[in-house]
Amino acid sequence: MVVAQDVVGAVQNAVALGAQTRHEYLNTLRTLFLHHSVPARLKQLADELALAMPANQSRAVSVVLAPGDDLNAAALIDALAIQSWKPHEVIVSSADVPSPRALDELTAMGVKVLTIDGSTWSDLARATDAHWVAVWSSAAGENHWHENTLLDRLVVGEATGSDGVGAGGVLCVLDSSRRISGPVLLKRTSILEVSSVDLDQWHNAGRRFFGVEDAQ
Repeated sequence: MVVAQDVVGAVQNAVALGAQTRHEYLNTLRTLFLHHSVPARLKQLADELALAMPANQSRAVSVVLAPGDDLNAAALIDALAIQSWKPHEVIVSSADVPSPRALDELTAMGVKVLTIDGSTWSDLARATDAHWVAVWSSAAGENHWHENTLLDRLVVGEATGSDGVGAGGVLCVLDSSRRISGPVLLKRTSILEVSSVDLDQWHNAGRRFFGVEDAQ
């Protein structure tokens, strides 16, 4: 049972420690997201009661291969294998997959692979019901994923309500002076009706982006 004295002591300790750095704040957000948020608490309760819960699509991340990308299957598999937050699925266009079995290792890891006939951003977005899509690109600087790449972007995206989260600084708003860069997590709805993803144009169209530093 929490008593007033405990609360007072906790507040006093927090004040004595001073303001958190942005890295410390990100770690705090991770902890809240994973252990103390409503979805996390509901899952804990369901696990304790041995109840099956439907997947929480608001926290589901589908990884999509950028249309027309020259897929480096080995690099994609390696990047997803280390993720602390496992992707809901991987969606690729059949036109961009060199071999039907190129991504069999992902299936063996328990990650569903969906190959579609469409080849546009809109086609990819319509193939999933996940709230978020993470863009995989073989372009230089876009495919260096560390173990918390998906987790940190999801944490920041949920906390800020932004349209996308990418590299560009620790917990900072990205605008015309600080551009978003990859790896990028985007709301699925943001690419439902687009023919191309031009982040520079999106900056000027009122979309909100946040940056998170790629450091574990």
